[in-house]
Amino acid sequence: MYYKINYAKVLKKMETKQKTSLIAEILKSKAPFGFIPNEEFYNKINVKRKKWAMLVRGEREPTISELRNICSFFQVDIKNYI
Repeated sequence: MYYKINYAKVLKKMETKQKTSLIAEILKSKAPFGFIPNEEFYNKINVKRKKWAMLVRGEREPTISELRNICSFFQVDIKNYI
């Protein structure tokens, strides 16, 4: 048996349930085609891989120093995100 799924409706529900993280907003504006972090990136922003994943998913909020480092890396003004 096959079920017809309206993906537009599912995505709309997901958008309303999930709040967009600050980091996801930065990535969307500065790396719209995707961003794959490497070890150099993690060292520059001083965040571990697991914490980065949690920040992107919106499960945790960045500290001021983390946000400052991330904004510096992506060359965006931190004032837009405080």
